Amino acid sequence: MDDLAAATTETAERFSATIRSETAGDHRGAERSGFMDALMGEALPLDGYVDMLAQHWFAYERIEAHSTQLQADPVAGPFIDAAL
Repeated sequence: MDDLAAATTETAERFSATIRSETAGDHRGAERSGFMDALMGEALPLDGYVDMLAQHWFAYERIEAHSTQLQADPVAGPFIDAAL
């Protein structure tokens, strides 16, 4: 691995660890929500699932709209993957 690739990997790992630690409480709260209980217990009504997918679509559409601009960014770039 060359120096740039190593530095990029290290930056991505630090960024990932920061995001994980900074959002851990939110994730724990979401995992214990009635919505997630219903989703994971296969008891969520179809309308609730469709609403969740629609919300995700809008979020990912905005991220993908700017992905080309972020590819060269040393922090965001490693997370931009056309396969995703």
